[in-house]
Amino acid sequence: MMDKVYEELDDAKAEIETLRADNISKGQLTESLRRANDKQLIRIQEISKELETQRQESSEKDHELSEMRQMLEEIKCNLNEKQGIVARLSYTNDKLRTSHAEEICKYEEEKRDLVFKLEEENAKNIDNEQKIRRLEEVIEGLKGVLSVSQKKRVGAEELGKASTEVRYKDDILLKLEDENTELKGQLKSKREQFEHLKEAHERLRDQLQTNTKEWEKEKSALLDEMDTQQEKLDSQTRILKDLQSRLQMCNQALAHEESRRKSLELQLLESKRWFDDVSLECEEAKSKLECLSSKKDKDIATLRDLLGTKETLYKELEYKIRRLEQDDQDLKLSLKEFQEAQIKQAGSSSSMSKLRNKLKCLEQTHTDCSAKFKIREADWFSEKERLIKDLNCCRSDQEGQGQLIQELNLEIEGCHSLIQQLMMQIEESSIMLLVMQSEIKEAQLKLGDDDIENLSFLKQQLEIKDNAIVAAINEVEEERRKVEYLSRRIESFNLIDEEQLTLKNDLDHHKKMVVDSFTCQQHLKDQVLQLKGDLNRVYDALDKANEELAQKFCEVKEAEYEIQAWEYIAERLKIKMEENYQLRMQVEASLLEQVSVEVTLEQEKEDMVLMLSEKDGRINHLLQKVQSMEEELKLKESVVQVLEQKDREIDDLQLKIVSLDQKLQLSEEAACTPARRAQALVKKECNISEREIEWWDKEWLSKELETTIFAQFDAQKLYEHENKKLCDLVDEKSQKIVEFHKHVNSLEKEFENSTSSFSSLLVKLQTETNLFHEVQEKFTTTMVLKELEIQYKNLMIEELENFSSHLQQESDLREKMLSNSIQKRDEHIGAEVELFDRFNKLYNEDMQLVKSLEGIVQSIDDYGKERRDNEDYFDPVKENLIISPSPRKLKIEKPALTVSSSPSTDGRSPLSTLNRMSHL
Repeated sequence: MMDKVYEELDDAKAEIETLRADNISKGQLTESLRRANDKQLIRIQEISKELETQRQESSEKDHELSEMRQMLEEIKCNLNEKQGIVARLSYTNDKLRTSHAEEICKYEEEKRDLVFKLEEENAKNIDNEQKIRRLEEVIEGLKGVLSVSQKKRVGAEELGKASTEVRYKDDILLKLEDENTELKGQLKSKREQFEHLKEAHERLRDQLQTNTKEWEKEKSALLDEMDTQQEKLDSQTRILKDLQSRLQMCNQALAHEESRRKSLELQLLESKRWFDDVSLECEEAKSKLECLSSKKDKDIATLRDLLGTKETLYKELEYKIRRLEQDDQDLKLSLKEFQEAQIKQAGSSSSMSKLRNKLKCLEQTHTDCSAKFKIREADWFSEKERLIKDLNCCRSDQEGQGQLIQELNLEIEGCHSLIQQLMMQIEESSIMLLVMQSEIKEAQLKLGDDDIENLSFLKQQLEIKDNAIVAAINEVEEERRKVEYLSRRIESFNLIDEEQLTLKNDLDHHKKMVVDSFTCQQHLKDQVLQLKGDLNRVYDALDKANEELAQKFCEVKEAEYEIQAWEYIAERLKIKMEENYQLRMQVEASLLEQVSVEVTLEQEKEDMVLMLSEKDGRINHLLQKVQSMEEELKLKESVVQVLEQKDREIDDLQLKIVSLDQKLQLSEEAACTPARRAQALVKKECNISEREIEWWDKEWLSKELETTIFAQFDAQKLYEHENKKLCDLVDEKSQKIVEFHKHVNSLEKEFENSTSSFSSLLVKLQTETNLFHEVQEKFTTTMVLKELEIQYKNLMIEELENFSSHLQQESDLREKMLSNSIQKRDEHIGAEVELFDRFNKLYNEDMQLVKSLEGIVQSIDDYGKERRDNEDYFDPVKENLIISPSPRKLKIEKPALTVSSSPSTDGRSPLSTLNRMSHL
């Protein structure tokens, strides 16, 4: 009995050592958990630092965005200033145009005045000529008077009358002759002067004509330049309008981008808030982890206290066991004394009463100790279970916290990715803005340079033309003065002789013209008669050609009817060929389907073989499991046999104990000693505890055997069921293969029949095509001969049409002129098309950027929706509070993390107004 007690004590010591080892391992686990928590805290701090850096970067980018806003505002101001400059330039241009128009009107009025003055001078010249004619008539009258006077003088001379009157008349006549000679001299000088003046007048007239031609050329050039400048101004105004519209579009796009940027800023703020919430939740989680670590420390301290109390209890038990050993030794000594007393048959009643009292006390102490020991064992077992539960709870809490940390890391990575995407979007938008600004600046610079150059060039041309006009006006005034002077000089001239000569020359010239015209008329009449004869001949030839053409048209129509008949036959043959080709394609398709079906069947066979091999592997695995289960059953049966042997030994021991009890009872009845009763009770209790333990072990083994047997039966049923399924599948596949082979044989027969019919149809078609080719060759020969005849007669017509070719050449020249103008116009259009292509490229690039932004927005929306709709997503708001059991029944509340949901983005597409950038 004492040996069993020692063994139990050794077992208790071993259990205590195992508990100590478990406590040490648990302490190590707690230290490792602390280290892991410290590492996680370090990681969280690093993540918080990274988030702070990202916040700083986002603030810097906000600052950059504000700078970009300022740049945009400055650009808008510059654009407004340039628009004002353009408006001023247009206003000045309009003023210049109006002033130029007024100057042109003035010049036209001056020209009209000059023309009117020239007409007046011409009228004066005509009056002078009339006066000269009158003077010539007077001179002729005077000449007649002179002749009469001469006759009278001759008569007077003949009469010989000399009188004073006659002398006076003679003197008068002499005076008149002198005056006549003087007048003739004056006339000669005046004629010479008039000739010089006429030459000067002709020179001036030529100069006026040349000046007028040059002025008209300059005027036409100026008008052309004005037209070109007006066109340029119109184009520039259109360009300005387009630029204004584009600027409006850009402003709208910028406003939209600003709204988009504001929305992005709001999203960034919300993400920052969400990140702050997450950081706060991380801090709360850290605080909770610290609380849990402190609680764990407290629990470890309590466990250490419990271990100390258990050690003290163990020491007390050792002390009590020692006392019991001493009591046993005393009992043994008392038994020896009692035996000696029995042997000596001498004793006293006082010693017996003492021994009985001692036995009773020992029995009471033993019962008390056994009850206390059971109570403490139950307490130790409950505490052990509680500690195991606490450790499991701590582990589950750590796992949950690890999952939370992982989810937080994933969310942080998602935030990083979102922030990077937003940064990329902001950079892309900034790049686009810079590109747009650069293009707008380039366009403005180009327009400004072009406007300045055009204005400077126009100003120079206007100055040159003003100078030329002033010089022309001065020359005209000088010529006017000369003309006035000449007109004054011409009034005194007489140009009768020259006009007579001119009139005679004109008459001679007109006579020659009449003779030439008469000869030309006769020659033209002869040519007309010849042309009429030629035309009659041509008409006769054309009539004959028309008759022959009508005959040939009839023949051609007959040939066309024959061709239509043959074409109808050929179409029928083609239809038959197509039908045969379709049949052939159907047959080939059916064959290909057969081949594909065979391939699929082979693949299915291979898949079935693989399935069978997998099933065989599973079956082998199940057989191995069955073998292992059988081995375990054998082991368990051996264990059961050993347990049965132990039960038998226990039964034998129980019988021995019963016999010993009987002996003890007899000895007690004989000696009435309490020590024996106490020992018997101790033995009984030990035997009862051992029996209970053995009974529990047997029940556990029997349950495990039952579970293994049921598992074996289930595995066998599954194996049989799978074998049946495989057999059924194999039978079905074999039936399908047989049916497929039958179908293939039937299709092969059909294909052979179709090929035979197809070959016969091909032979017929070949014969028909040969006949068609022969007829077609005959028809082509006849048509070639007829075409040769038609060409021979067309040559005659072409000779007559050569006359019209000259007119066509002139029309071609005009068309060339038109084509040159059209080419110039096309060149302008090509330049506009190139500009339009550039604008289209910019539009396509803008559309690509818009699409990329829409994709990013959609990805953000999809990400938000996935985060909302994902069931695996950690939603701490919806998660219930987890209550972990503790030895003191304390409720540990998990932090309710509030995650700000991503803002709902608008349904409209971002940068929608940029779609209108195609005008750029």
